[in-house]
Amino acid sequence: LTWDDGKAIRGQVPGIRLITPLIIGREQVKYRDRQHRPEALIGVNEDYQAVMNHTVDRGRFFSKIDLENRRKVIVVGAEIVKKLGLGGDPLGKEIYVGNYPATVIGIMEEKGQTFGQNLDDMAFIPFDSAVALFGRNAGDQVQLRLQAESTDQVDQVRDGVTRVLRTRHHLPAGQED
Repeated sequence: LTWDDGKAIRGQVPGIRLITPLIIGREQVKYRDRQHRPEALIGVNEDYQAVMNHTVDRGRFFSKIDLENRRKVIVVGAEIVKKLGLGGDPLGKEIYVGNYPATVIGIMEEKGQTFGQNLDDMAFIPFDSAVALFGRNAGDQVQLRLQAESTDQVDQVRDGVTRVLRTRHHLPAGQED
């Protein structure tokens, strides 16, 4: 799936409240003389927090304005703050994600482990920054996460998403999704 698929879904399927693309990769983060490779570096848009029910504890998440202006910002998990030695006031500090300089604008709420993955060892950057960092091909393999306006609309939204994706990917009737 691509983010263009996501934009088509958002534009053509009634009942969608929010939608975010996700590109998940791994890249080293650096601050001064410390380095760490988080479990995941995730490129998303401003809707991620609400869609995934994973919110910022301190500071803020990036906004649509941050995305439109291609601001070099990052939101990190508590484990990254510890591993990089960002101290008690990490907001506003500049770290490097690979060669990408980014200003820490938020610290995610602590979630701990789930399914063997440390949710506190993740960092979030704007979607377009992730495409630039991971390469153009990464933008052709995104996950799409969305939220319906209400639970009553989930089936309608699911059917609409299926219809749009089948049309966009030229799947004839009878061919498996």
